[in-house]
Order: sequence, then C-alpha cells, then structure tokens
Amino acid sequence: TAADFAEVPASQWLRGVVVNPRLHRNGAVVAVWPPGGDRSKEAVVNYPAKLAKGQEVSVRVVAADVENDALQLALSSKTLGGSNFTAGQELNGTVISHAPYGFYVDVGATQPGLVPHGRAGAGFVQRTEDVAQVGEQVAVRVVNMTKTGLVLAMDSTALDFANVSSTDWLTGAVINVLN
Repeated sequence: TAADFAEVPASQWLRGVVVNPRLHRNGAVVAVWPPGGDRSKEAVVNYPAKLAKGQEVSVRVVAADVENDALQLALSSKTLGGSNFTAGQELNGTVISHAPYGFYVDVGATQPGLVPHGRAGAGFVQRTEDVAQVGEQVAVRVVNMTKTGLVLAMDSTALDFANVSSTDWLTGAVINVLN
C-alpha cells in the first residue's frame, strides 16, 4: 500500500519493474518495492520515452497519498541512457531520425542515442543524411552517457578524445576555413 512508502525520503532510489509500458502516451505502470519490503505497489510514472514490459528501472517516491492509496513516482535519468552502457562499448543500431545537429540511433536504450555531426564520420559531417539513412543499420560506439541519453560515435577516432580533460592542450592543424 502507499502507506509502505510514506516514510521513504524523496532522495532514495527504489527498484521498479515496468508492468504496462503503454498506459497512456506519457506514462507507464511500474511496480515498485518499498525498502525491505516484499510486496510491490503499482503506480504510473510519467515518462515519454520508450519503456519495455519487464524492464527494471530506478524510481523515487515524489508523494505517497495514503488516504487514496496512490503513489507519485519519478523515473531516474539513468534510465534514459541505460546504466548497462559503458564508454567505448560497441553497439549495432538502426537510424531512426535526422536532426539539424546529428542523427538518432535506436540501440535498445529507453531513448535513442545521438550521433552528433562531429562524431558521424572522419571529421565534421555537414549532412548526416549523406552518412546514414533512416532505417539503415549502423555500428556505433558509446562516447558517454548524459542526463538526456547516450552520445554515440560512428568514427572510432572520436573516442580517442573521450577522456581528454577540458584543461588539456592539444596540437592540431586547420583543415578548412569557412567564411
């Protein structure tokens, strides 16, 4: 019951499992367990990304309405990129859309990963449509995970800079000047 969650601090993340990923367009039903409890409570979590039935997620209790036996949950941003991904990991995916700043690839995370222009090939790519078409299978590598999802690269040389600090000085050469 919601009373089992009344004393859980909002800062504590709990284990949840998606029961119904398509309750309505912005939410899913998630079963969540109270700390030390063996009975789950189902609640809707508002989340516009793709979730799968049976998927484990991290949630926190925003509010526990004991009188109405209802929970308000928030989904961890780790779910966006998936905590099972690591920098340098090679993945296969499908290009699902293009944007002015790159293109998105479905690699099985809850949200598609972004391949920015600068990581779509050797050097800066002006038009990502020239590199990969929607529906095309591509091999990518995880560059990093952000609060909004995975950043991916098609060019493995982009990964050479994944661990470069913002205080490091690098030597380079100008290859093009745009007017």
